[in-house]
Amino acid sequence: MYKIISKAKILVIDDFAGFRQTIKTMLGGLGAQHIDQASNGHDAIKRCSELQYDIIFCDYNLGEGQDGQQILEELHHRKILRRGALFLMVTAETTRAQVMGAIEYRPDAYLTKPFTGEQLGQRLKRLQLKNEIMRPIYDALNAGNSTKAIELCDQITEQVPKVKYSCLRIKAEVLEQQQRLDEALALYQQVTAEQPVLWAMIGIGRIYFQQGQVKQALQQFESMRENFAEQVSVLDWIAKCQQALGDLDQAEKTLQQAIQISPKSVTRQASLGQVASELEHTEIAQKAFSKTIYEGNYSCKLKPEYYREYYDNTRQLAQGKSGRDLSRLVAETETMEKRMARKYQSDPTALAANLSAAARLYADLGKTEKSGQMLKKLGDTLQKPECRIGGDELKYIESSLQALPAEADYVKKSLSQISSSVQQLKQKIEQQPKTDPLSPAEEAKQLNARGLQFARNKQPFDALDMFRQAINKAEEKTNYCLNAAQIILEHRDLKDNIELIREADAYLTQTIQLSADDVRWKRYQKLLGDLAQRKSTHA
Repeated sequence: MYKIISKAKILVIDDFAGFRQTIKTMLGGLGAQHIDQASNGHDAIKRCSELQYDIIFCDYNLGEGQDGQQILEELHHRKILRRGALFLMVTAETTRAQVMGAIEYRPDAYLTKPFTGEQLGQRLKRLQLKNEIMRPIYDALNAGNSTKAIELCDQITEQVPKVKYSCLRIKAEVLEQQQRLDEALALYQQVTAEQPVLWAMIGIGRIYFQQGQVKQALQQFESMRENFAEQVSVLDWIAKCQQALGDLDQAEKTLQQAIQISPKSVTRQASLGQVASELEHTEIAQKAFSKTIYEGNYSCKLKPEYYREYYDNTRQLAQGKSGRDLSRLVAETETMEKRMARKYQSDPTALAANLSAAARLYADLGKTEKSGQMLKKLGDTLQKPECRIGGDELKYIESSLQALPAEADYVKKSLSQISSSVQQLKQKIEQQPKTDPLSPAEEAKQLNARGLQFARNKQPFDALDMFRQAINKAEEKTNYCLNAAQIILEHRDLKDNIELIREADAYLTQTIQLSADDVRWKRYQKLLGDLAQRKSTHA
């Protein structure tokens, strides 16, 4: 245990310096030597982007900014948290909403304060011992070698039966990612025949859904409802099947039930809002999108269009309100508009359609001055070179403008500038050549081009993500492997990460085979030399 902990890179995230020091002292007593600290979500994400940690302790409540659930959510969303890294959520509170929200993103442990160093050591020992057994599988996955990972799952299942189901879960998920759906389904069914575990039962339903057997998928999830009543993932899938089958009333009820259990999910609140909006249940939809924005203020899952949905449903709801109820809607709208302005102040593409929605809402609320302000901001936003909205958004803006009172002075003052900008953007979109759906090879080329642009803009993590996607899409992937290896080996934010060095090693020594007469030979040899140097540094 002491040997494992002494080698581990550990990050402690808490806004209270005293507790960070307490954890550090406990970990030091267990032999830990490399312990970093972060006091908020922004610093934590930055540190995790720069260094691959083996163990992360994160308090749920971090004051202003992201909470622990949203940090874990973003680490997964941006694929920063490598396979095998331990994420332990720490909290002094055990409210149902907090626990259920955190569990959805699968932390490796949930620790309730207070706890002793001995208790912490026992929990870490169990987690670390299992991790050491599974390490070869994690290393293969982190290196992008799924085939090797599947082989290792089979080997370790034979050698260490106590981790059998952990290995089978990884194997089934990898098969599913590779679209080997029949094999994944057979494996999930094998597991449930032996032991009715939640992840395998969900896996069966998920495969049915992907195969277009929606009714069979719904039957699978409904069969789980009684035994797994508190599992919101089951309810989410039931609602998704109900939507696909056109049963929106039942989907709405199912989502409301899920939200009562775990209300902090941005995507779940937004799903309820969208279903309720289709059903013209305006009050439910407006409340759902309001909560989506409130809960998602610091979430990576918050989409710009959720503001637009909020404005549209608020406008519909306001038609039947007066007095205090109407005043409440006006005050809430102003709060939401300020949130939107702060969040997207440097993103005109995200702002444009939302500003037109806000202008229309304020007009309907009788707030002509505020409506005029929104129109002025819209005109300025549309003229910014970095504003690159699509055809659907332009149509939305046009329909919003047409619904405004054309005779109003504030509309007349702004309309000419906005209309000119809209026409210019429409012409740009119309001039773009119409293309058929891209082949995987063409998709890979585009992903690679975006990766190169990110690299030029000094965004190495985004660049590497694009190169990885290109590698997964293409049959001939040599150029993309070279690009991925190069960004890892040459960029200062990446080349000190041992896991990424292993990834570069896999690209250069397992994937690429070049002859000396290939024009890329010199570049390949240089990268091999860089790789050897980085490996010796980490040895």
